[in-house]
Amino acid sequence: MIGGDKLVIDALLDSRQSDDRLLFKNDGSQKTFPMISIISLLLKVAITNDPYSMHAGFKSGIIFNACICLFVFFVTNISFHLFVKTWLYSTSYSYSLIWKLCYGAKTIIIPSLMIIFAYYSISSLCTVQFYESFSSFSKIAFKTDFSLSASKYVITIVISLVTVIPFILKESMFDLLLISNISNFLLIYSCSFVGYHFVVKVFRDGFDPTHKLVYWNPDHKAFLSSFGLFNTAFFIHPFISVFSQRLENATESRVKKLVWLTTLITGLLNFLTGFCGYVLFNDFSKETIIEYFPASNMFIDLAKIGMAVSNVFGNTAFSYYLAFQQCDLIYEKSVKSIPSRIISGVIVIAFNTFISSMPESTVSYFGLLGDICFVFLAFVFPSTFYLRVSGFKNMTMGIVAILIIIILVPISVFQIKEEF
Repeated sequence: MIGGDKLVIDALLDSRQSDDRLLFKNDGSQKTFPMISIISLLLKVAITNDPYSMHAGFKSGIIFNACICLFVFFVTNISFHLFVKTWLYSTSYSYSLIWKLCYGAKTIIIPSLMIIFAYYSISSLCTVQFYESFSSFSKIAFKTDFSLSASKYVITIVISLVTVIPFILKESMFDLLLISNISNFLLIYSCSFVGYHFVVKVFRDGFDPTHKLVYWNPDHKAFLSSFGLFNTAFFIHPFISVFSQRLENATESRVKKLVWLTTLITGLLNFLTGFCGYVLFNDFSKETIIEYFPASNMFIDLAKIGMAVSNVFGNTAFSYYLAFQQCDLIYEKSVKSIPSRIISGVIVIAFNTFISSMPESTVSYFGLLGDICFVFLAFVFPSTFYLRVSGFKNMTMGIVAILIIIILVPISVFQIKEEF
């Protein structure tokens, strides 16, 4: 750690002990947003299409999966608690800035590259699904599968350009608020649609008429699968650093409340939608719950459109973030340049399209790289940052930071190993 930075840290350690300390300036130069607006933006990047595939996690059993969900929920929030304790007022509040404070500027590229790789792995998976989303939408809206008349890659590029480039022209991610609200509304409708059919089935046939539902299956493979599903769903740390800058009265306690509320909503939507899908079908052959429903009426069609829109707009948010991160990595001031942002956005689109054209095994290995980065970003960095900055001045939190590394890193490693 650089000596001057060490003095800055020591001078501000006392103020860090208060949950009421202000994290960002509120001088009126920028518009601030209420907590509900920022939660909407965070839900867009936290959820995307996760609830539709959560039924796969119930191989571990209903009760056991609930325990896994609660476990990941709590450790993610504790990890963020450690992370936010290292923030300095309007100075250091992101992975790169805190890394610079702790370890110097020479290696600052490490956290930046990990964030980029992590979100490329998610964005590329969204892009892979564009062709299927377009095919599903055209069948529902026009009763014709227009995807048959064009190349998969042409469709992918066109959808990416239309849904990414116009937003990259904007300087703030808060310009994504409208599409986040629309996408979240459609996602909640789709989840409610699954919940409605669950209630109808239970009243008609009973909860478990065939006695085939699994309630407790502590098999290590099932556990690791469920852990992986919830781990990426709850992780929103980098976006919190961006959005909380414009939060009304951005105190530490309000920022932590923002994370708790967002992850609570995320956890409930993911778990309950997966639970309903598991009880409804008790089958894992299809990737998403919505695929089990036939396209027979407007309610089912709207649910499928909701899933497609959620996926596309999720990619918009990730691509926007990636474009800005790449600009900032090359030259910080280039973020304010529209041509630079457009070029960076085109690079994101080109790379994601390239990944989507690769064999499934290659896509999986790229996802593995992203998973490794998520382990460091979610658990390793927040804990090591805290230990570097505060050490054991708070003995309880120092021990918690070490336990997170000792427990969560091996679990994540085994989870990644099991997938491949």
